[in-house]
Amino acid sequence: MSKPFTSSSSPSIPSSPLSLCSPSEEEEPEYDYSSDTSEGSREDRLIRQRKFIVFEQSLDDLISKVRCSQCLTPAVETAKTVKGTMVSVQLTCHNGHTS
Repeated sequence: MSKPFTSSSSPSIPSSPLSLCSPSEEEEPEYDYSSDTSEGSREDRLIRQRKFIVFEQSLDDLISKVRCSQCLTPAVETAKTVKGTMVSVQLTCHNGHTS
């Protein structure tokens, strides 16, 4: 008859996949974007940037909290343009400023 499986508390086996590496090992190194000025470098910067997947509703919730950079009033109009996986947002405030 086979022995029932029992979990051991061996230090060589992590208890969860989240403990495989420390947070500092997961983070990507910071990149100094100020030294890049040409259009080719801009494209390279975009390629090297970290990417995130978010739900559109979560993005909309975040955008709704943005205030105009000139007069600090809330946006009254939001225009989203989607091209592939890129989303571009143009906001218009109560005073007609766009950003």
